[in-house]
Order: sequence, then C-alpha cells, then structure tokens
Amino acid sequence: MSFLSICIPTYNRARDLKRLLDSIALYGSIYLKSGELEICISDNSSNDETAQVVAEYSGIIKNIKYQRNITNIGFGLNLYKCIDMSSADYCWMMGDDEIVTANGLELVLESAHRKPDIIIGNAVANGKLRRFLNVRGKQDFHINSMEDFAEFLDRCGSTVHLAVFAFISSIILRKSFWLATESSMYEKKHPYTHMIQICRNISETETFLTYIDKAIVEVGISNRNQYNSSAFASFELDVLTIDYILKEIFTKSMVVHRAYSAFVVRSYTNLRVIRVRAESNSEGWERLLPVLDNLGFNKALTRKRAYDFFIVVAFKCTQKIRRWKRLFVEY
Repeated sequence: MSFLSICIPTYNRARDLKRLLDSIALYGSIYLKSGELEICISDNSSNDETAQVVAEYSGIIKNIKYQRNITNIGFGLNLYKCIDMSSADYCWMMGDDEIVTANGLELVLESAHRKPDIIIGNAVANGKLRRFLNVRGKQDFHINSMEDFAEFLDRCGSTVHLAVFAFISSIILRKSFWLATESSMYEKKHPYTHMIQICRNISETETFLTYIDKAIVEVGISNRNQYNSSAFASFELDVLTIDYILKEIFTKSMVVHRAYSAFVVRSYTNLRVIRVRAESNSEGWERLLPVLDNLGFNKALTRKRAYDFFIVVAFKCTQKIRRWKRLFVEY
C-alpha cells in the first residue's frame, strides 16, 4: 500500500493532465520510486488523447492506476470512483488542470505522518498566493463540537472558491475519514460533493485538521465550465450549496449557521453582489432571494436593480484599466 494517492478525476483535458503529471513526476520522483506515492486517474469517458497521455506516463511511472468510464457520469460520481481506486491512507483530490508546487508533496507527506483527518494548504492563482485561512503559520484544529467548527469558519479566507473545502486541490483527506459517513445519491452527484461530504463528516465525527500555510498547488487556467462561465452561475452554486449544507447537515446548530452565513456575506462584497445581480435574469435572481435572506445578505442590496447596467459598465471599465496598467508595468 502507498501512503498518499493523488486522485485525479479528469475529462477531455489531456494537455492539462500531461502538465500535471509532469509536475508530479518532477517533484515526486523519490516518493513514486519508494512506493509511498501513487496516482489514481478516473477518466470520465474522454474523447481526446487522455488515454494516450496516461499510457505514456505509465511507461515512466510504475504506480499509476487508470480507469475509464464507459459514459460520462459527472464530476461528483467520478471523484468518488477516483478515491475508491486508492489503496493509500491519504487521498489528495486534484483538479486535472492544476500542478503541484515544488515542495507541495513534501509538505503534504510531512503533515500526513502526523495522522490528521484533513490537511489543507494554500494555492497560487495568477501568480499570487491565496490563503485558505486568515492565519499565519502552520496550525492544528481539533473540531470536536459545533463551536469548534464555527471558530474554524471565522478564520476562513475571503474567497468562497478557495476556502471552506470548495477548492478540491487544496484538500487532502484520510481515506477512512472520507468513508466515515454515507452521502445520498443527490450529494454524490453534486458538483460540490467533496464539500458536502466533508461537512457531513465534521458534523458527525471528531475531526483533526491541520493547515499548511504554504502553497501546495498552482491553480489551473483551463477551459471554463458551466459553473464558472459567469459570475451568476458561480454565485448561485456557492449560495445554494451552503444553504443546503446548513439546512440538511447543520440544521440544529445556530452557531454554525451564523458563522457560515457571515463567511459567505464577507466573501461577496457589495460590489460583487451588485455585479452578479446585474448579470442575472430577473427570474433567476428572484429564485435566490429567499436563500440570500436566510444567509443574511442585506435586503436593500439584493433588491435594488435600477442602476445595475451602469454599475456593470463601470466595473468592466475598471477591470480593463487594471489590465492595461499591469501590461504597461510589465512592459
């Protein structure tokens, strides 16, 4: 048995997958040769060169496991299949368009030998370090109560996509922890299935979490999907998922409800909410209003639409000016 599996659910990203495998082969060669590290790839019925890429690396790296689904079963179920393939104590869930950092594997393995249930690390996105938590230095969290989890939520960073277990590539789980509770089929098919499963396990079991205050992965820049193709689609997925978690998992915990809601509200600044609202259609936005009220968003902010068009135009102009400024400085 290996000690750590890098679990990669993939679909039609052969070029990105090659880049990821390059980084693992480069920075993890010692661990691959010793058998401490394995790679598990679950191909969601890709019709590109994914199989050929894996075959190429299988000739170089002995401990690669690969399986291809007959049909595309969706991200959630594919992630479950990928973790099921693992024979290791720990599973590092990895997006197929990310790359590991130079010392990422070393940091993860060092932390894993301390036997935590969850390891989380930071990410580099667009050349900048993005912190999972608003704390400095390596820290341990023993989450044995809802109050403990609420305190952890209070320390989460200000970006929903990189914090609160949303960004899979920053999360390493003890496999026995992942299997500690059973999710419904709806939850297994959910695009944030990992986030839901982790929250469910935290709600039902004592959890030892350790935080690495260094970058362990670099965020990919691959093709957009249905959830990040627009500001509204991304916002809708975030708030509906968190609303589901609060209603279905932390139903009786007001302290978690307050902490989780406060995190979402501080993550989406007034300007971001206005931008999202302006990009949405009226029907879609009206559908979200009860959820936004439940999470504690300002009602005056969520309901005024008179100047949305002008605000969005100003926002886009500001973005262009910032891009031009960066290009000018680089030049």
